[in-house]
Amino acid sequence: MLERHKRKAEEDRTAHASLMKENKSLLDSLDELEKKRQKIEHDLQSKETYIACVDSQLAHSKQALELESTKVCHSCLSLHISRTVLCFFSALF
Repeated sequence: MLERHKRKAEEDRTAHASLMKENKSLLDSLDELEKKRQKIEHDLQSKETYIACVDSQLAHSKQALELESTKVCHSCLSLHISRTVLCFFSALF
């Protein structure tokens, strides 16, 4: 009977040690996954910041392009008016 209790106690210690080892392994995996999650979150925030910056630059460039297009249209219109007036006066003489 004593031998059986000793054997049972040894089996329990072995099972306990095995569970402790598995628990540590799971905690290590959890820590590793948390570090990866934090890195991914940081990378995502960096990329979102970059995208916001590029979007701002794009909006500014579009605005500048529209302004230049307006200037070009006004210049073309002025040139067209000047040519029309010149043709009109040339036709008179």
